[in-house]
Amino acid sequence: MPSETRLRLRAELWWLLPSQKHFHASGMRGVETVEVIKLTWIALPHLEKTKGNIVNISSVGSLKTFPTAMYYVTAKAALDHFTKNIASVVGPKGVRVNSLNPGAIETNFITRHGVSAEKQKEIFDSSIIPNTPLRRVGVPEDMANILLFLASDQASFMTGSIVVADGGRLVYTPGTFELK
Repeated sequence: MPSETRLRLRAELWWLLPSQKHFHASGMRGVETVEVIKLTWIALPHLEKTKGNIVNISSVGSLKTFPTAMYYVTAKAALDHFTKNIASVVGPKGVRVNSLNPGAIETNFITRHGVSAEKQKEIFDSSIIPNTPLRRVGVPEDMANILLFLASDQASFMTGSIVVADGGRLVYTPGTFELK
C-alpha cells in the first residue's frame, strides 16, 4: 500500500480513537494486524512453492468483549478474520493458515504493560483461575504443543481455523452448578 494511502487512511480513522495515548497503548500500532498481513504476502511465494503453512497468534479476547483492552481485542478480531479470509485465498495453492487464540498464559505479557508480578498473580488467583473450568492458567509449553500440531502434517486438513486454548474460560458461565 502506498505511503500516501496509509497516511490518508490513518487521518480518516483517527477520529475514532479517544487519544493518541490510547492508540499506541492499545496494540493497534500495526503489529497486531498490518505487519502480519505484510509478512504474509511477503512469505506467500515461498509458502506456495513449499506447500507451507502459517499459524497466526491471536487471543481469546478477539472472541468476546473486553472493554479495558478494547483496541487490542479489536485488532486481534481483525487478525482472526484475516486468517479465515487468506486461508480461503491460498488454500487452493496448497497453503494452510490457522490461528492460535490463547487465554491467560503465565508469561510477562501483563507485566510488560506495567502490571507488577504480584498484581498479575492476584489477578490470576482471584479472577482467572476460579472462572476457568480447568482451574489453572496456561503455560508456554501448552501453547507450544498446539503450535507444533498446527504447523505439522497432522493438521493437514485444517485451514482457516481459530483454535482457542484457554482452559475453557471462554465457554464458562460463572455461577453455574457443578454436576456430582
